[in-house]
Amino acid sequence: MLEASPEKHTYWVHSREPYDLPQVTLNVARSQITSYCLATNCILDVFDETDLMSGLEAWIVAPEARSAIPSPLYYLVLAIGEQTRPNGDDQMAYRLFDCGRHTAQRFMEEASVWTVRAYSLISMYMLNACRRNAAFMYLGTAVRAAYALGLHRKEVNYQFSKDEQRERERLWKVIRILDLFMGASLGRPPSTSESRVTSGTEEDYSASNDLCYIFERILTDVYAKRTVSTTSLKAISTLHLEWASHSRRGMVTDLIDASEFMAGSDMPNISVVHLIEAYYWTIMLLTRPFLTEAIIAHANTARSARAQDACGVPTANGGSVTACVYAAVKTIDLLKRFLGVQSLPRRLPFVTNCLFVASLVLGFAHFGDLDQKFPLSSHLEIAHRLLLQSTDDLLAQHNAHTIGYLRDVCSEYIAARVSGRMYLHDQLVASTFGRISLASQCEYIDQSTYRASPITQSHGTLAGLGNHEDIDPTTPSAHVSLASALDTPADSTAQIDVLSDLSPEWSTMPRTLCFDALFGDSPFFSTALYDI
Repeated sequence: MLEASPEKHTYWVHSREPYDLPQVTLNVARSQITSYCLATNCILDVFDETDLMSGLEAWIVAPEARSAIPSPLYYLVLAIGEQTRPNGDDQMAYRLFDCGRHTAQRFMEEASVWTVRAYSLISMYMLNACRRNAAFMYLGTAVRAAYALGLHRKEVNYQFSKDEQRERERLWKVIRILDLFMGASLGRPPSTSESRVTSGTEEDYSASNDLCYIFERILTDVYAKRTVSTTSLKAISTLHLEWASHSRRGMVTDLIDASEFMAGSDMPNISVVHLIEAYYWTIMLLTRPFLTEAIIAHANTARSARAQDACGVPTANGGSVTACVYAAVKTIDLLKRFLGVQSLPRRLPFVTNCLFVASLVLGFAHFGDLDQKFPLSSHLEIAHRLLLQSTDDLLAQHNAHTIGYLRDVCSEYIAARVSGRMYLHDQLVASTFGRISLASQCEYIDQSTYRASPITQSHGTLAGLGNHEDIDPTTPSAHVSLASALDTPADSTAQIDVLSDLSPEWSTMPRTLCFDALFGDSPFFSTALYDI
């Protein structure tokens, strides 16, 4: 796992010279707060922008004076803002962070909402700095403080005033988002568990909380047990259906604008992107074991079909395979709006992660010859360009190199497949019309080394998935069409290759798929996606 090295020294503690507090002007601080709110919208709902701005001028004049928002929290917010500003200075960001982190130690004396806020902000800064292990450890402190305060219990929060209820619910949502993100991306068990009813029947239904519950179910019911059954698959997909049908109302509760762009600008709406990319990520996480199984079966079929017509048995989970690749394609469709945007935040770790996960699915799907049914190569290229665009993000650059290598391998695979087909065409034409061999003529791949790739025609078009036009992911009907496609029985009974006809159906027989890591020392959960 890529991990940035910490600073050689900490200014606040180890400097032998008198330490001056970082100085920022009012205009720069306002720009930093704006950037902070833009980059963390929907994932770090710790403060309202109006609250931060209202007390900013007084805080800059007297940072050590008492204020509605304690000074350490201001330093941490400004540090994240400087990290993400298009023209930000990383050294200045670290000085602000260093000051905020060490002055926040006073919140460790007793658990409070300031403890949760401070260590959530520290975790976010560490994520941006590509120090994910450190972020994971600091988040542990925030999680324990949240449990000590009873933030995990809704009935406890109801004992406070309306404003305090709202703040406590917001903090719990922040903790859940960070915890489930780190659990899914680092391959570690979640530290939190939801005791609330997150269904759409609740009056204060939160789309973010409900999506976190889906993440939790996938990590605990699938990856922790290393098995996925059709029963659990249907149960979790039902949660997806409910989430899709209530997501609009839940976004209102979470104060997420459903518009594609920010009001009055051409900046993409990062808050709704964060939410919808997470939705697609849950689909990829849930169905990836079936994609892996199907592609392995496809490879075995290809080996055994060298000297005969290529045909195999239809996969019992074609709908799951379709959903996995479809979600990856739609993730890239969602994120490609960031291409060429000049004022985009320099670091967006949640976006970088989803780009990488989707790219790995797209690359892997090539080896099942799914590029004949989905625009895999073009979307893999878009993902590579998006990662390269984040020049200040160490993790994005590392992932871009990985995806670049994967893209080259996929291109070689496609070229070999085309060459093998040309060899078969050459044999067919030569048997009818003969062959004239020239010394300069290119020779196709030798038959003895050719692994036949099963080739069949598609048997029908998937309902709701027959084209690759953009679908508004926030529209409930769009999600219902996906779910309907997965439940539509296949009308073809012809014997076909395992992946050539992805019949969108769930298996009618109870079935459990057991899976393991590719190597004995590989961790579970989603890290198999990251270890290349």
